[in-house]
Amino acid sequence: MFIFTGIEMSSVYITRLKNPVKTYLKGIFIALIFLFIVNILNAFVVANVIPSGKMELNNIAQSITIYCQILGLPHFIVNLFSLLVFIGVAVQLSAWASGPAKTVVASARKGYYPPKFRFWKTNKFDVSKAVILTQSTIISIFAFFYLLIPGVNQAFLMLVNATTVLYCLVYIIMGIALLKLRQLKPELARPFRIGKKGSQGNATVWMTVGILFATIIISVGLTLKAGSLVNLIAVIGITSIMFLIPLGIEKIRKPEWESEVAQQMEKEEK
Repeated sequence: MFIFTGIEMSSVYITRLKNPVKTYLKGIFIALIFLFIVNILNAFVVANVIPSGKMELNNIAQSITIYCQILGLPHFIVNLFSLLVFIGVAVQLSAWASGPAKTVVASARKGYYPPKFRFWKTNKFDVSKAVILTQSTIISIFAFFYLLIPGVNQAFLMLVNATTVLYCLVYIIMGIALLKLRQLKPELARPFRIGKKGSQGNATVWMTVGILFATIIISVGLTLKAGSLVNLIAVIGITSIMFLIPLGIEKIRKPEWESEVAQQMEKEEK
């Protein structure tokens, strides 16, 4: 499930597309189908050579190394594969960092973060240094799990599970927001609409959100059940902290934050 999380972050670039409603939706579905097929095929290939319980999550080239040994291929193929993986991860991380950063900047300029955080300020590349540094600090803190927890596999699974659960909580909030918006403003014009107008359209929305919630509950439940008690406690702890932090900021939010940010932006432009 983790491979599909975060795909919606590409929506921050939707303004660059021609006919974004049709183009973006088509692109998302093509990407989902491609991800599903490629990862299923990759899982079969990996499972074909790695014995049960012997997978090394910290060695992404493990299956390639085994295949090279079986087929008698030179070891430089493993090095080439590792280099390509490094390039792919670097590109992926840049998207994962810049996508949320743009969202945080937009939220900061609307007064959702304290002005002293300076999340609203961007450089000539339209990137907020404060947001990127905050992201880097949080990632570095979580990286210490690899030092504190014995076994790289356990630490990796713990962080992946915590990230997945956190994403799922956000998706649940989005689903609830969709139901509430459809109930309060059923005739609101939207660039994309789930279901037709009227009671039949509302039934489609409820069915869509219901499938989403059921999928989340089943997948997260099975994932946490398969892990250890320590993993379960850590995942719940990490998820709770990361989920409560933005709620705390919203709790102390002041109406004048937006005007303060606007004033500071005007000073920066002069």
